[in-house]
Amino acid sequence: MKSLYTIITLLSAHCILFSQIKITTTTSVFADLIKNIAGEKAEISTIVPIGESPHTYQLQEKDKTLLNDASIIFQNGLHYEPFLNDFLSKKNDAQKVVVLSEGVTPIPIPNSQNVKDPHAWMSIYNVLFYIHNIKKALCKIDVANTFFYEKNYDAYRAKLVRLEDELFTSMNTLPMNQRVFIDEQKGLYYFARAYNLHYITLNGIDDIEEKDALKRIRKTIREDSVDVIFTEKKINNEVFSALAKDFNAELGETLYSDSVGNAESAVLTYTAMLEHNANAILKGLMKKNTDVPKKTWWEDRLNKKTFMLIVLIIAAIGAFFWYQTKKIQ
Repeated sequence: MKSLYTIITLLSAHCILFSQIKITTTTSVFADLIKNIAGEKAEISTIVPIGESPHTYQLQEKDKTLLNDASIIFQNGLHYEPFLNDFLSKKNDAQKVVVLSEGVTPIPIPNSQNVKDPHAWMSIYNVLFYIHNIKKALCKIDVANTFFYEKNYDAYRAKLVRLEDELFTSMNTLPMNQRVFIDEQKGLYYFARAYNLHYITLNGIDDIEEKDALKRIRKTIREDSVDVIFTEKKINNEVFSALAKDFNAELGETLYSDSVGNAESAVLTYTAMLEHNANAILKGLMKKNTDVPKKTWWEDRLNKKTFMLIVLIIAAIGAFFWYQTKKIQ
């Protein structure tokens, strides 16, 4: 009897695995979004390894196999995955390609001749479009499990909305004059806009002699008293060293945009990525408040006394000249 039960269990597990939808997506961030909606109903494969950039990734033979075998291919769109262009143009797979960013209004990257920023998922508002497109595609290809996908979608959407409220409340504690942050990539424009931050990127500055870009950044650092520079992965050491030396800036915690963190990090999901970024930026920008020593009561009194003394001296000088004028008359 026990053997029969074991056989039935194994057969049931095999049937579940056999009925899974094969999904291929481009990055670990999108894989996590899909997993929250598809659950165990899908076998999800990711093309770009964690920590690598989709902007420069080259398609491998194993990736082509994943794309060919997939029932659905989820991609970001907005020219984010150039490695897919050539492959998909030669295949008749348009019907199984889902563009996650459909419905999103992209924003232009500053100083880029109106190039649109593809990192739209860095705003939770935009990600609500992403998960809606995921749910719609899953319900279309697997009608029998529509209720399952709808339920997961509703739960995950509610979680994201709660997180957005929490992050907005946290970031809103920043004083308006402490909202400038510098990052070495270009992936956080949507994040900055969502939380009313001023975002400057070092991306594209490969030479210390690129004076125009560096002048702009130096001016901002000086005027806004920027104390921290964040990185996502790699930074041009020469540029950073020059900036750090000139302005006593610190290197902030690593930020994430193109992928979640590796197994050694605690940033394994999309929501964890946003929470980590928000906390790191908040900690870095609020540091200047804790770095400035508070005045003691005596220092405060001394400043007030000094001010009053100056006022009295000016008043005395004024009275002296007034008296001299009256005397002459």
